Amino acid sequence: MEKQKKIIIIGAGPGGLTAAMVLANRGFNVHVYEKDSRVGGRNQAIEIDGYKFDTGPTFLMMKFILDEVFHEAGKNIEEYLDCQLLDPMYRLQFDDQKVDFTQVKEKMYQELEKMGISK
Repeated sequence: MEKQKKIIIIGAGPGGLTAAMVLANRGFNVHVYEKDSRVGGRNQAIEIDGYKFDTGPTFLMMKFILDEVFHEAGKNIEEYLDCQLLDPMYRLQFDDQKVDFTQVKEKMYQELEKMGISK
């Protein structure tokens, strides 16, 4: 009888959790350790004076990556998440300028040109 390999993952951010899901699906005994009181890593929000700031969940806008992660973990994303395409995906505001980020290439070029950035 072959002993099941134990894998220890340090950090419960997107990378650590993804690795844990994939390796557990492949039959490994996985243990995840996180220094913070909650999981999320770079995807945790920072709260200051009652305002919440996202710290980097931009990979959530790349659904193809999430599809691959779920596939590698032996799961179907549609069984867990109700994904909605947002357009624009988000807006950044800089003093008197704003830019709306979109997946539509021509619209994105137009947004960048409004800010003086050309392709």
